[in-house]
Order: sequence, then C-alpha cells, then structure tokens
Amino acid sequence: MTDTVEIRCATEAELPEIWRLAHDEYVRLGYINPQPGRIYIHYQHMECIEQTTRLVALVDGQVVGTFSYTVDGPAGLYCEVDFPREIRALRDAGEQIVSVWRIIVVDHAHRIASELMTEASRQIVELGEPTVGCVVHPRHAKYYIRRLGFEMVAATKQTKGLAIAPGVLLLGRKGSYSRLLNKGK
Repeated sequence: MTDTVEIRCATEAELPEIWRLAHDEYVRLGYINPQPGRIYIHYQHMECIEQTTRLVALVDGQVVGTFSYTVDGPAGLYCEVDFPREIRALRDAGEQIVSVWRIIVVDHAHRIASELMTEASRQIVELGEPTVGCVVHPRHAKYYIRRLGFEMVAATKQTKGLAIAPGVLLLGRKGSYSRLLNKGK
C-alpha cells in the first residue's frame, strides 16, 4: 500500500463501495447487525439528491474512506431525523445549515479521516461557512469539540436506524471547522 491518498468526489459507480465500507465499519463498531450483501445505506433519502456531496478517499484505487455532506434544501437534513426541534430552531433563526454525515474510514486510518475532513471543510467554507450539524456517537464528540470547536447541543439514547448507537448533535459555527484549513499556517 502506498502513502498517497486521493480525495475527490465519489462517482455513482463507487456508491456500492461506499455502502460496503459503511456496512463493514458499522458492523465492526457494533452499530448494526450484518446485512445481506454487506450493503448499508443509512440515510437513503439523502444519498443521491442534488444537495448531497459524497467524498471518497482512495489508496491504490481502493475506497478506504468516505465523507458526505448535505446542504439544507427540500429534502431536509439527516440530523433532523433524530433532532427535529433543534434543526427547526436553526432554520427559524435564518441560519444556512449543512449536515455532515457518514464520516467513515477503514479501522484506525486517522490520517485519511483528517484529509477527508480537511477537504470537506474547504468545500463547506466555499459555501460561505454555514452552520454545520452532525450527529456522532458520544465517544467521538470530544474530538469535534476540542479539535474543531463544535458545541454539543442535544443528545439521544438511540439514533434511528442503528442497533446500539446513542448520538449527540454537534454544531460547528463560523470559524470552528475552518481551523482545519489554517493548521500549519
């Protein structure tokens, strides 16, 4: 395996690889039970809409990571499945919102996760640095809070669609996630 990681928008042909990666990592983490064909599509209604961007990380031509984000629009946002009141409040306040979701890399590939997050941050900043919402397992929340300046807004004991996965809603505001772009400057 080389050290070169390619980060780019996913093609339609790569969707099954993304879904397989999601399946395998979610099974490994205990979030879901094994599914037929090792395919897992968590937020199917968000998958192929115009407002969703899917990034992939490739090493030696293999998908080893993925990161999706959706700009608020007619289909809504995945994070309002579990936190509708909080997302409605942001909309009512006139905030532009982007939800980031399916941040998955092969087991312990921290550098790849960082590269995916940096590219997604760059793209989201280009959108005007909107409020970013994400739902993560509580054990991952400290990373987003410490590293990216996100704030925890709400929690649930069980996220919809996952077997054993509590979740917390985190919000990144202007100047928080753009920190990734300024590291080393």
